[in-house]
Amino acid sequence: MKHFAKSALFLVLISLVACTHYIYISRCIWQQQAVTIDGRPTEWKLPLKYFDEESKLQYAVSNDFQNIYFCFRATQQETQVKLLRGGMQLWIDTTGQNQHNVGLMFPLSMALRKANPDEVEPPVKGKQDVAGFKNKYLNGYKEMDLAGFKTGINGMSPIKNKAGIEAAINWDTTDILTYEVKIPFRTFYKDSITVHDSLKLFGISFVLNGIPQMERHHESDAGNRQGIPGGAGPGMSAGGGGMRGGGGGHHGGGGRSEGDAGSGYISQSNTIKITFQLSGDKQPKLK
Repeated sequence: MKHFAKSALFLVLISLVACTHYIYISRCIWQQQAVTIDGRPTEWKLPLKYFDEESKLQYAVSNDFQNIYFCFRATQQETQVKLLRGGMQLWIDTTGQNQHNVGLMFPLSMALRKANPDEVEPPVKGKQDVAGFKNKYLNGYKEMDLAGFKTGINGMSPIKNKAGIEAAINWDTTDILTYEVKIPFRTFYKDSITVHDSLKLFGISFVLNGIPQMERHHESDAGNRQGIPGGAGPGMSAGGGGMRGGGGGHHGGGGRSEGDAGSGYISQSNTIKITFQLSGDKQPKLK
């Protein structure tokens, strides 16, 4: 399996603490209306169907016959900072085993985006700084890293590309971040699914990468960059983000109180592993 080549170094840097959360969703949401990937949750029912207490993310997954869609919502400032600085991996496994076979990383980690790897980005403080952070994102985060797709699709790619894979992040007037992704089935599975594909189990993993605590950021980067090969990172095919073990947690409907995220949360990598069946306009009867 192909790896995110540039991401290997970053995965070493962020594997400080890890928590893995396993979920079974009986069936994906059927997407009646095609989703415009613009970071605005117009086509999604709010609050989103699921909330993960460890990652502090609301999320939902849907599909039509041509595409699978993902939507995440981050209401807390620390969750947004973690997402935009640490980066996020999204993996799909058509066998339903939650293996990391087909995936994208977006946003890219701060370590991968920086032209100067020794530059330290200060923490965000206050509404004025948050506005600046948002403007920096909207003007500068234009690439994603793809792996495991069909020939000619993988590697660094614009967030809107010829293959039809799209990703976007935006904020509403209350500073809630929405992150949307569209992946056409033809890029990794088949040109278009049928109702019979809804009998098949799929696996999805979301990895919200942890980042070093802000006061140790520069020291952690400098100390870990030395002597690490660039081609193969730990855990990419068996847990991502340097995952080492399982953790507790549960899921439920969106809109729950999300609690406060502390400094331990910032440095922790969170993995959500989901097993589910696709939806169709009409579901076949199980024999």
